[in-house]
Amino acid sequence: MTVSEVLHEVPDDVELVTITGGEPLLQAVEVEELTRELKERGHAVLVETNGTIRPSLSLLRIVDIWSVSPKLEGFAGFESPLRFPVEDASYFKFVIAQFEDMVAAMAYCDRYGIPYDKVIVQPNGLRSDYVNALRELAEWNLALGGPFRVLPQLHRLIWGRRRRR
Repeated sequence: MTVSEVLHEVPDDVELVTITGGEPLLQAVEVEELTRELKERGHAVLVETNGTIRPSLSLLRIVDIWSVSPKLEGFAGFESPLRFPVEDASYFKFVIAQFEDMVAAMAYCDRYGIPYDKVIVQPNGLRSDYVNALRELAEWNLALGGPFRVLPQLHRLIWGRRRRR
């Protein structure tokens, strides 16, 4: 979609617009143009990124909320390098499938200087027993001293694995 096509789809009464992907910063020029237009129309903007691309200073400053979700080896099959400035992230989010992912998330945070209180962990949303996955995640977090915030993906609780459009 073009920037104007996206803007046409955003109702005026929507307060917060989330820009996500794939990786939205692969289209950094378009994301910056879209963000500027949305801000001019009175919307707040959240950008979800995997943190592998460092945004421009101008984009860093106009986005209201940065959600940075690095990939971990255990869940994604690879670990993504962090190029996003830690101090500019609103929060970091990790998907956790097994206890070892929790340990890997802690190591990742330590390696890149990410404060634990800026970290949200969420269970693998593809599990059919999502509530049990959430409970396991909370227990793993407690076993490690409760360093992270455990939050569900609300759409998984409400609609399960069904895709909504």
